[in-house]
Amino acid sequence: MRGKRLAAALCGACLLAVSLFGVACAPADTMPVEEGATVVKIMAREFEQWRNDHFTSLVRSINEDLNDGIQVELEFVIEENFNDRLETARETGTAPDVIMYSYNHIYTQMSNGNIAALDGYVSEAALGDIKDEVKEAIEFGGKTYAYPWYTEASTVLFYSKSKFAQAGIAEPPKTWQELLDACEKLKSAMPRGTYALGMPLGGDIGWATWGMIYNQLGGWPITEDWSRSVFDDADKVRDYARFLDFYGKLYDNAYTPVSALHANGYNEIISAWADGKYAMTLAVSSQLGTLIQEYPDTLGDVGIAVMPTESGNAEAVTATNGGWCLGIDAKSSHKDLAGQVIERLLYTNTEKNVEFYTMSGYSRISALKSVDEAASALAESSEYKDFAAVIGDVCSHAVMEPIYSWNISLQMAWSMENMIQGATQTTVQITQELKDKVENIIAVYELAGKNPHGGEA
Repeated sequence: MRGKRLAAALCGACLLAVSLFGVACAPADTMPVEEGATVVKIMAREFEQWRNDHFTSLVRSINEDLNDGIQVELEFVIEENFNDRLETARETGTAPDVIMYSYNHIYTQMSNGNIAALDGYVSEAALGDIKDEVKEAIEFGGKTYAYPWYTEASTVLFYSKSKFAQAGIAEPPKTWQELLDACEKLKSAMPRGTYALGMPLGGDIGWATWGMIYNQLGGWPITEDWSRSVFDDADKVRDYARFLDFYGKLYDNAYTPVSALHANGYNEIISAWADGKYAMTLAVSSQLGTLIQEYPDTLGDVGIAVMPTESGNAEAVTATNGGWCLGIDAKSSHKDLAGQVIERLLYTNTEKNVEFYTMSGYSRISALKSVDEAASALAESSEYKDFAAVIGDVCSHAVMEPIYSWNISLQMAWSMENMIQGATQTTVQITQELKDKVENIIAVYELAGKNPHGGEA
């Protein structure tokens, strides 16, 4: 009877949370309940339903053990409500024990004292399984502050083979000019209300364009020691101004819409492509999984290519390796159990985790050596191997997401939004104003010299 009462209480709490914060809990009536167990709460980002279901199944596998003293309570929260929901929970002393973060937020969360180091709570074997390439986003001062799940390329180009053929386009574009030329051909061949290209909008611009910015500037928009903007270099100003000119042409010529044609932002932009609203779209590599799980009829028409660059160099950085990881809240009363939960979710349950990459068409890459080895072996003989090869190539040339203040990325997005809205300034003037905005953030947040991985001006 106690198990049934707990399930009913959880359902009631979920209904309240949905009304206030846009959250959803894993169905309580399907979760086994261990009498007298300690509850470990997880707050996760809500994504596609199939992905939520898979993560829920990982949680269920822990709850099926009725003798471990752990009962995992899972809550999904939509992107736009996640930070407010988490802040409210911290203020009221009801913060979850385990929280899902993107890599670029770990350093800030650590600096603010919000998350605990995993050392001592997650086994040395599990920590030793983490790939070196993701450590720069989660390891600081010799300690690990989050356990990584996977990486994915922030920007690849999805395109319709049939629409390319109708417009007389023989192959995907490699340069900006080729992309603009392809857009012009597609625009002429497409019906009213549809567009040649889908692009990130709003806050999503801040992270979805990281790879493009890195490519154009040959690095990040601030110096390695985080002391100043790179836009005091006249060459960098000219380089970025050319990028803004290119960006503006996409909107000036109505190749891409100024407002979204789909819900849930850049993370689900592929749905508009699948519905025929775009001939091409920029998207996170993992949205191949969305096509596989939700739009399987489109797979024969989809092509995936490297994001075009100014020079056409496909081996340069064109994307960042982003993704998600799990951290323990600094005020959790059950850090030891939270560590066990994280380890059992992502490290020890290899077979179940490999299933996730298979469902994704190998468009995500595990951040763990053991899981990646098992998934890669299957990818080589998969029907998705050609897609996986392109994505793997992009990821191999990508860099990890920047860990400096997100406010800098919002200012970079501001410069691009100027082009979307129809800039009244020249792109050089916008870039010079951007310099002042970025350096103001550096001063306000006292970032100079704070790069945890060092770096010189």
